[in-house]
Amino acid sequence: MALENPDAGTVPDERITVKAFLEPWSAHNLPGVVAESTEDDYHDTVRLHLSPALGRKRLAKLTVLDVDKL
Repeated sequence: MALENPDAGTVPDERITVKAFLEPWSAHNLPGVVAESTEDDYHDTVRLHLSPALGRKRLAKLTVLDVDKL
C-alpha cells in the first residue's frame, strides 16, 4: 500500500483524494522523523495551502501542471 511505502510510486485506491492521502501521511509519517517545528510547518502547509487548492483532486489524476499552478 502506498501509504505504508510512499516510495512505491503507486496509489492505494484510484478514488483517494490528495487531502485523504496527505492527512494520514502527515499524521503517521512525520512524528519522530522531523523536528516538531518542521512537523508543525508541514501540517500548516497541508491545511492552509495544499488541501484547499488540491484536496478534492484525485491523487491518481494529480499532474505536475496542477502542482506548478499552485
